[in-house]
Amino acid sequence: MKLAEDIYYFKGTRFNSHRGSSSNVYVIGDKQTNIIIDCGLYSYAASLKKKLLKNSISLKNNVVTFTHTHPDHVTGATIFNDKSNKFVCSRLQKDELEKPEEVYLNYIKNIKSGPYSSFAKRKTIRNILKYFFIRLYGEEGTLKIEEIINENTLLKNKLLVLYTPGHTLNSVAFYYEKHKALFCGDTINTLTRGYPTLNCPDSDINKYIYTLENLKTLDVELLCPGHNGIIFGKERIHGELQKNIDKCLELKRTTLNYLGNKDQSLRQLKKKVLSPFPKEFFFTTKTMMMYTILKGLIKDKKVKEIHKKVRTVYRAI
Repeated sequence: MKLAEDIYYFKGTRFNSHRGSSSNVYVIGDKQTNIIIDCGLYSYAASLKKKLLKNSISLKNNVVTFTHTHPDHVTGATIFNDKSNKFVCSRLQKDELEKPEEVYLNYIKNIKSGPYSSFAKRKTIRNILKYFFIRLYGEEGTLKIEEIINENTLLKNKLLVLYTPGHTLNSVAFYYEKHKALFCGDTINTLTRGYPTLNCPDSDINKYIYTLENLKTLDVELLCPGHNGIIFGKERIHGELQKNIDKCLELKRTTLNYLGNKDQSLRQLKKKVLSPFPKEFFFTTKTMMMYTILKGLIKDKKVKEIHKKVRTVYRAI
């Protein structure tokens, strides 16, 4: 789909139990020399390649970059393995793109608390994760980053680079002033049915709120998210950003109200705070989101984490 004279949008896919979900892909340029934002999932790479070629978009001489390093945004980059292409990313994304298996397995290995702590060190889990990355990245291997892009600089003299931590700590957005377009990755994701995208091990609710407040100051008429459809119009976009801010604040308030004077586990809290919750989401989504809310309240010094012999509980301060 052509969004503007030099912006092309290739919609990703919803979750499939056999192939996973794949992000939206955006192409900015004249079809022959482009900036590619996100590349989707490896298992959909062949399909993406056909769509690009059908639209006469070259697979050579491109600058390829990413909004964050999740496999559903990155692993389809194998179709841009021609040496004429240049991969660029933020400083915080570099290791995860070049050494994803090592970085992620090391993260799991060192988890001391939280929803993954009980099984993170199991050999079976580590083997599954190892297979997961090998399968997604394929025989072509991982990426070689040629350039680090810094915050508030222009990529190819077109896109303003914005660091947008929240969904992940290495999330990045790109603002194209010419068309008042913002490519925000999973900072905004309308598939989450009104919930903020705080469902990852490194999600941070406080940084997410700060990011959304900053994005509200931009003049945006075209919001291009990591999944699902485009959001048009300044008022609608501003409303979407504010809705996510309000939901974050509401979730923090609700958690404190349910805690009251009684210690409660993460499992107890998520049943109360995150209800109703979309049934089609991964079971870990609800767990990680609740943990992210609690981490934010711990940083606010409104909640403390107490480790007991049998389980970890949370207490309002």
